[in-house]
Amino acid sequence: MSKFSYVQVSAALLAGLLDMPVTLNVAHADELLALSPGQTPAQAMQSSRVREISRSLQTSWLAGGHTAAAAPPPAITGGTVVTETVTIGKPANIPRLTFSYQAEAGMAGAVFDFVGPNGKGTYETPYVPYGYSVRGAVTFEGLFLQPPTLNLYSPSGVWTLSSATVFDLAGGTTTYDAAQLARLFTRPSFTVVNNGSADGTAPQVLSGKLITNTVSRTALFPAFRSTITAVDTGSGLYQAIVFLSPPGSHGSSFGQVAPLQMPARKAAVSADTVLSSTYPTGLWHIVSYQVCDYASNCTVDDKKSDLIALFGTDTFTVTP
Repeated sequence: MSKFSYVQVSAALLAGLLDMPVTLNVAHADELLALSPGQTPAQAMQSSRVREISRSLQTSWLAGGHTAAAAPPPAITGGTVVTETVTIGKPANIPRLTFSYQAEAGMAGAVFDFVGPNGKGTYETPYVPYGYSVRGAVTFEGLFLQPPTLNLYSPSGVWTLSSATVFDLAGGTTTYDAAQLARLFTRPSFTVVNNGSADGTAPQVLSGKLITNTVSRTALFPAFRSTITAVDTGSGLYQAIVFLSPPGSHGSSFGQVAPLQMPARKAAVSADTVLSSTYPTGLWHIVSYQVCDYASNCTVDDKKSDLIALFGTDTFTVTP
């Protein structure tokens, strides 16, 4: 059995940063996030993550002289969450899980997602290579302190496996939902005990501003630009995303993720999306936004009237 551990950094340093004045997110967007009709932003983030890992594995597989794999996709054959209780603020507050697998092209890795009580909070395991055997078992423990994850604001209660994806060396994937994982895992959950500063409240959006009514694809910085001013009295603001729909998209939309450089109680968070020269010109629509805090609580709104009230309009124009 393979075993992998990761260092967890103390989250206490976040508390001292929250009251520092932050007026604007200066980190530009670096991750393009596509949102399909009916998808939530969280589901879109998960799909984007899976596609990125799979593409990287496929590239390495073909570069190594292999042909496109015709083997069956990788599979989880069983597992359990080893840790029954995680007490926030006490070492080692790290959940552990173990799972067995089969991967005819060789096992590359896996990611697991948990959802907190009442759907509040998420816990994502980082992806790393596990090993390359066809069959075996893996014990995973630990996480990096990057939202969304367990930290001093994570709510108490039962955290349950909500999804998992396994990858083989050829880039093949299999994704499991909560019901499938409940059948495969003898224990699919763990309990969080937080006697401190648990945060189960999403940020409150105060106002918005559309900076670019018109975007020229040939401009020095051809980007849709906006800000959303919000307040979060718990764990602090983390990021904002505005989702945009080009002409003829049939409901699909996308936005770019740019986290704040530090948490803040109140901030005007930038939500920019760079538009390349290949994107269509014409009338674009703002279809939704999401504002999240460091405890992974998110405020999401896709109501047309709310978007118009926030930005003054739900459209903007892209020109050549």
